[in-house]
Amino acid sequence: MKYLIINADDFGLSNEINSAVLLAHQKGILTSASLMINEKAAKEAVSIAKDNPQLGVGIHLSLVQGFPALPRTEISSIVNPSGKFSSNPVVSGLRFFFLKKCREAIEKELEAQITKFLDTGLVPTHVDGHLNIHMHPTVIGILVPLLKKYNISAIRVPTESLKLHLTLDSQNAISKITHGIIFALLGKRAKKQLARANIRYPDWTFGLLQSGHMTKEFVMKIIPRLKRRVTEMGFHIAKKELPAKIGAPDYHYTEELNTLLDPEIKKLIQKENIQLANYGTLRKIEEP
Repeated sequence: MKYLIINADDFGLSNEINSAVLLAHQKGILTSASLMINEKAAKEAVSIAKDNPQLGVGIHLSLVQGFPALPRTEISSIVNPSGKFSSNPVVSGLRFFFLKKCREAIEKELEAQITKFLDTGLVPTHVDGHLNIHMHPTVIGILVPLLKKYNISAIRVPTESLKLHLTLDSQNAISKITHGIIFALLGKRAKKQLARANIRYPDWTFGLLQSGHMTKEFVMKIIPRLKRRVTEMGFHIAKKELPAKIGAPDYHYTEELNTLLDPEIKKLIQKENIQLANYGTLRKIEEP
């Protein structure tokens, strides 16, 4: 059986994203969302999640861009003077790797975000990271014991076919090649840690190399090629295009929303005998 998780990132970041998640779940094919518990629209997102129990909701951990759960005085090594995370993921990544003083702050902040999510009464189906920061070598090493501590048994590991992406859409080839190689190496390392901790992840993913550009045309090409047991497709959706201070300037939020609402895609999924699922499904599938 082929299972397909359709996930929306950045749930809770803005009202426009929250509205899109609700619409895509109720009227489209969205099965899962990753919630940024520290952001201004998180309370609304929690309410939507509770009203829609079939929507799997995970924790979208953040260590770059946006707001932390803890005050600056407790995590000063990973936030700027205004108490926010750096907007530069490359600089943050280098600091996390080379500066030991960051590690204690990262652990405290990750645990604070997890407990803040759990305090809402929601049960997380999975975790992942904003800009996939959870795959950083330092972060994943800190995160795995926390997942065990809080009984969270699933995580996103970007496992994407660079060759397939370039065959279907060669735009932004240099970026795709760079990200493809980096995350392939990070994923290989992370999977060893996750296997020891018995934490599950999808067999295949789409969304990293095509981030912000998960168009109907691309998705229609991918669906017939799905061969693995569990695949995640990640989307960034909103009811209207987001301003640069909130969203990524080159992302097509409304087009990705329309992809999830398109009846032809739903029919193709049914034709290919693919079962829509969320990350909770990973706990129910037996190991091969």
